[in-house]
Amino acid sequence: MIYAAASSVNNLTFTLKNAKDEVLINNEGKEISFQVFPFTEVSFGNHLIDAITSIKPKENDAENTYGIIKERIKNLKDNPISQEQKIAVQDVRNIYQFFNALVITAFAYDTEPVAGVLKYSLNTTIAKKNIEGIDADVYFTKRAKDLRDSIFNKDNKENGDKFMGFVNKFETKNKLFSDFYKNTKGSGTYRAKVKFKHYAEKKLKELYNVYELEEFIREEIFSDYVLNKTQLIKLNKELDSLKASKTDIENSIKALKQTLEIDELKLKESRAIYDDLTFFEKKEVKNNALIKETNEKINYHNKILKISDIETNKIITDSIKKINEEKQILQLLSNDLKAYELDKTYIENRIKTLMNYQKSTIDKNDIEKFDKNITEKKFEIGSLNQVKSKKEEEIKEKSALIRIKQNEIDYCISLEKDEMKKFPLWNFEVESIEVDINDGFIEHITALGKVKLPVIDESLIRKVCQIPEGDESTLKEMLENFYNESIVKEIFDNIIGKELKFENEFPIGFSSKSDFADLHKYTLYAFEGAEKIFSLPVTNVITLYVQRHQNDRLDFSPKDQVVSLPSDDFARSNAVELKKETSTKILNVNIYSDFLGLKEGNPNGLLQFEVEKNIPLWTKRMVLGTGRSSNFGLVNYINFNLTWAKIGDENKQLQVKYADRYVNNVYRPDRYVTFLDMIKYENTSVGADLNIASFDFPLLKARIELNAGIHYGRVNIVDTLATDVNRRFDKNVNIIRAYPDFILRIRPEERFGAYLRYRPFNTIVPNNEEFYTVSSEKQFVENQKLTSNWLHRFELGTYYAPSPKGDNKFFFRYRYTNTSDWENNGYGEFQVGYLVYLKF
Repeated sequence: MIYAAASSVNNLTFTLKNAKDEVLINNEGKEISFQVFPFTEVSFGNHLIDAITSIKPKENDAENTYGIIKERIKNLKDNPISQEQKIAVQDVRNIYQFFNALVITAFAYDTEPVAGVLKYSLNTTIAKKNIEGIDADVYFTKRAKDLRDSIFNKDNKENGDKFMGFVNKFETKNKLFSDFYKNTKGSGTYRAKVKFKHYAEKKLKELYNVYELEEFIREEIFSDYVLNKTQLIKLNKELDSLKASKTDIENSIKALKQTLEIDELKLKESRAIYDDLTFFEKKEVKNNALIKETNEKINYHNKILKISDIETNKIITDSIKKINEEKQILQLLSNDLKAYELDKTYIENRIKTLMNYQKSTIDKNDIEKFDKNITEKKFEIGSLNQVKSKKEEEIKEKSALIRIKQNEIDYCISLEKDEMKKFPLWNFEVESIEVDINDGFIEHITALGKVKLPVIDESLIRKVCQIPEGDESTLKEMLENFYNESIVKEIFDNIIGKELKFENEFPIGFSSKSDFADLHKYTLYAFEGAEKIFSLPVTNVITLYVQRHQNDRLDFSPKDQVVSLPSDDFARSNAVELKKETSTKILNVNIYSDFLGLKEGNPNGLLQFEVEKNIPLWTKRMVLGTGRSSNFGLVNYINFNLTWAKIGDENKQLQVKYADRYVNNVYRPDRYVTFLDMIKYENTSVGADLNIASFDFPLLKARIELNAGIHYGRVNIVDTLATDVNRRFDKNVNIIRAYPDFILRIRPEERFGAYLRYRPFNTIVPNNEEFYTVSSEKQFVENQKLTSNWLHRFELGTYYAPSPKGDNKFFFRYRYTNTSDWENNGYGEFQVGYLVYLKF
């Protein structure tokens, strides 16, 4: 892309840019730009070739990004012969002709200068506008008076002490009384007390103005809550610990029960073995059968022993050892039976001996030990049950204490319920901001978002409740718990999370340095019907506007536009540039054609040009007090205008009239013209209308303006009918009009509107020797009276803009001008017009 800027008509600076609107760099690392003076095809072509040839592609660019351009330019020759050379010459010629055709209408003249940078915020604080049905300012004034009286009421020392406690606590954050109070504290002198009284009254007034006084209430409520909640958190932690201990105890009891069940099973199995072994006392068997059965029992016993636990194995291991010993004895006995065929009685006696031995070993040792183990386990279970009961009692006590503390919190909150409803300051999260800038004013501003939580002084809460610095998680947990309390949720149910729309009541000046410095004086409101429920300072959302300075720039207002935030802030930097209007739209001209002027002999003219420029002056608006959003302003603007009429009209000259007069019986007619005719034949005029007052009624879509104006005009007056050639003349006469101007504007929307204007004016014409200027033709002709009455003009106009963002705008206007005595000699103008912008 080739970007051009003009310092003069014939001195142009060109800059080469890529498709991303980035200035290209040459081989020396400098931006590629060149000046052409004088601006001729040859000089332009030579500079352009050098510039394109010096392009250095960026690292990320492909090698052939500018290859085609360079290749084409390379063919450029002074005397082109080949087809390629001719095409190259034509390319440069086309570029030159394009810029040359626009040399006086484009380039720097069409740039949009930056008016300033608007900075904004999406996290802010809002304030309740009404408390107990009373305006917040009135409410805090009353509260301040009550507290002030409590300080100096000698019969109410308790309240005075309480307030001083508030003051002392308040000092930790605001330091309002510290410097003075420390100097007067304890002085006891009447003078010091009086001095402190005046100081306190002043500071109290400051307090309620910024809603700080209400923090006394909020801090007291929340500090009570935090003190209780701190104990609750501690108790809850103990409860969690007890619950964990209870779980451990129950798991231990369960494990013990399982162990006991296993032990009891082992005991039963051992007893069964014993019962089986004693059965041999009653049964008579053969020697071999006895040994076999005994061995089977012993094997069975061994199997049982294998499934026992460590303690039981130890007990029975001795028995196995002894059984093995006896097994050996039985083996020897068997050998004896085989060898010597011992007597059955001997064997039975040996078996009895064995059985008695087994009985004494198992019955006395095993059973007693098992019983003892069972007794110990049962005692242990009993002890654990006692611990469990004790822990459960502790849990019940802690739970009861928690319920008591929770009830205390609920009771505390319920007592302060009405006070909590008065919390004035709330956190607010802005979702979108829309600003409508029009004629040097912020006509409309809307901030949409959701209410979060009341503003809490965390540093003061931390100090009052002795929460260590750095323990933010504890304080955050307390805040979250507080707003999750059921009773608190009920109190704030219709506020927290509510979506609100804040609007301005009347337009806000946005043109001068003082306007930007005064933004803090304006407030946005959230309405419910006609009631203001919340207020939001403008500077909480528009935090700053930094105007850009240029020589001779005193109007810093941006062009008429609607800014949407954060949508228009592509970088999400919480700042957006606002630009002024392009140079081609600084001046606009309304072109009118008068239908009545088409009639033959009518001097209204076929075409009429009106050039005008509106300049903001004292861009301030104040509340009018006659309904919501009604407002008024003084000296808001001045409008300069130039009118050029009688274009295409052959009847441009005003012929003087004659009043018959005789002097010494000689016919000496008086020549005269009326003020009305002079206005009618006026061909050019220039003047200014100064706004005196504006009364705006947005609900009625109407505005009433009172202006004062002065105009200077020229009229071509001739006398071509005089019989005496020497008395004929042709001259341009000056005419001055001074007038008040009353306008009723109807502004339903941006595409169409209407106005009704009444303008009475007094006409001043320098004395002329050739003719008289009169107001009433009748009185002059009949009585030779030179009256100077006012003229008046009525005007009805409408406009239509098919596209609010386009340049097309159509007008319709009807004007009627007459003398103030309503003689039937007025004239009308029926005009249609079209708006165009002057481009130089």
